[in-house]
Amino acid sequence: MDNWQSILIAPEMTVIETMKIIDQSSLQFAVVVDKDRKLLGTVTDGDIRRGILRGIPLDSPINLVMNSSPIFEKQGKKFLHYKELMSTRQLRQLPIVNSNNQVQRILFADDIAQVLPKEML
Repeated sequence: MDNWQSILIAPEMTVIETMKIIDQSSLQFAVVVDKDRKLLGTVTDGDIRRGILRGIPLDSPINLVMNSSPIFEKQGKKFLHYKELMSTRQLRQLPIVNSNNQVQRILFADDIAQVLPKEML
């Protein structure tokens, strides 16, 4: 998926702004990063829904509802490793970060399912 950078958001973005980004992207989640693109967390519709149920106002910063301990992987591993992790953990998305925890790409389950076995090495 080439448009994953459109779902990188700042921690101070509001809940309602994040909802709009998630809706517009159709990627089902957003990735919260700092100004250097370091991974801070992820947020899904479910995270937002649970925040609203806890009484978090829509104009609150998204860092109040984000998952601050998301599952991610370091870059440089074999593609098969990422695919197996996503399958085992039933992940729809997987942020890939460098050694400085900066987001380098995001793998999506729909894209991985289309990869041929020879491309996984």
